[in-house]
Amino acid sequence: ESAGEHLVVCSANNYLIALDPASGAERWRFDPQVENSERSMSRKCRGNAFYWLDEAAAENQACRHRLFMGTLDRRLFAIDAQTGRPCPDFGQAGEISLSLPGDERYGKQMVFSTSQPVVVDDKVVIGSAIVDLAWRHTPVGNIIAFDARSGELRWRFDIVPTDPLDPASSSWPA
Repeated sequence: ESAGEHLVVCSANNYLIALDPASGAERWRFDPQVENSERSMSRKCRGNAFYWLDEAAAENQACRHRLFMGTLDRRLFAIDAQTGRPCPDFGQAGEISLSLPGDERYGKQMVFSTSQPVVVDDKVVIGSAIVDLAWRHTPVGNIIAFDARSGELRWRFDIVPTDPLDPASSSWPA
């Protein structure tokens, strides 16, 4: 099966662009509307969106072929690989916020996503990047997994346990 036989590239502003591999002509473009105020240092594309085939979906169903893309402003998108449109059954109209409560105190320049997500066992797994050594208590850099079809949160792994009820937190100094 094919995902539309596109060559898909991403830009530093998180545009996702599908090209005809033979001619280079643009077939579709997805613009996630990342704010221009984002820090220029973090503007990059370190990997294209991750392609996933939903084998449980009907053969001609929209979003059977999906591209998952994280953005600099901490959102995760599911895009129909054939049309470039967001998948309406994923999160809120194709997107999920990756921000945690409290992240806003650091601003969007301190916590962001620059690496592509991956899909493992029908779960979209995505990490985060943080600017460390800028604050006494830096933002949390989690690894998060969502259901690849619905976008429902499946699990969150805190690299440095901060929840006092987490048994692993006793092994980390305060």
